[in-house]
Amino acid sequence: MVDAAGNVYVSTNGIGVRQGATGAGLGATLESYAPDGRQFWQVQGLLFVDGAWMDPARPNSVYTGNKRFELDLSKPAGQDWKYVGFLSGQFKYPEDPSFSVDDWPGQPTARRVDGRTFLYLTDMYSDHLKIYRFDAKRDGELAILSGYFAGR
Repeated sequence: MVDAAGNVYVSTNGIGVRQGATGAGLGATLESYAPDGRQFWQVQGLLFVDGAWMDPARPNSVYTGNKRFELDLSKPAGQDWKYVGFLSGQFKYPEDPSFSVDDWPGQPTARRVDGRTFLYLTDMYSDHLKIYRFDAKRDGELAILSGYFAGR
């Protein structure tokens, strides 16, 4: 949306247009930009109920079921974290079950294996296990699906 002054307003939900429930409780952001692209503000409604786990390689980096945050515990409460990125890429990795299976995020667990970070996610009912790897040079924050086990 654009207002009369040319300011742009963007809302995201992490999954895009979809009929029915968004499934994984992916949260939303609302942002405002000047015509030249400068960001004025951002409002975040990111987590409903979720678990979190620290990245073993970066203790200030925290994963939830579909997001990454950075901590700076030297800052006051409320300013000691920031949203860094959404882990799922609907256009690059459309086969990610986060976009097609109603599997609400459960507890993430991050592990280092041969120098690489892997993220293991169960759904809230422990019916699914998703395994992700990361390739920061190629995909930035995106988690790359590497395994998926489902009880149903």
